Amino acid sequence: MANHVVALREDRWAGQRLGKPVHHLALPAEGSVSPQALRNVLDGGETLGMVYCKVAASDAPSVHALEDAGFRLVDTALTLELPLPASPLVEEPPSMARLARPEDEAGVRRVA
Repeated sequence: MANHVVALREDRWAGQRLGKPVHHLALPAEGSVSPQALRNVLDGGETLGMVYCKVAASDAPSVHALEDAGFRLVDTALTLELPLPASPLVEEPPSMARLARPEDEAGVRRVA
């Protein structure tokens, strides 16, 4: 069963920097948020100051529900990826660097 809980959490770090109350609206892990669920959380009677919410770009129904509740799209986060071939694109010169091994511990402790 999907978690359809909408939660409002205070973001003290952002609030300290902005000098006003800031809250993060967390949407369900799966599925879109309903306008009614938003109203239930946002009409709680407390002074919220600023509320922000991060939504997957593919979740258009939640974006529309947030906009209907007064939110405005401010920015978007993009994830860019590049599938790489099995072999490196550039040959690296030989290096003395390697991953640490258990037998390196005594030497590392001496220089630490």
